[in-house]
Amino acid sequence: MPPWSLWLDYITIESLKVFVQIGLDIIGQFIIKAVYKDDILRRV
Repeated sequence: MPPWSLWLDYITIESLKVFVQIGLDIIGQFIIKAVYKDDILRRV
């Protein structure tokens, strides 16, 4: 097993973590906006 494949695994795992984090942030933003809009619509 060549050492660079370990690096590839590490890079893949790290980039996956970053992608998941970004995805969760985006989903969180959508949820917050949806809840906020819902709140405003209920008050009016």
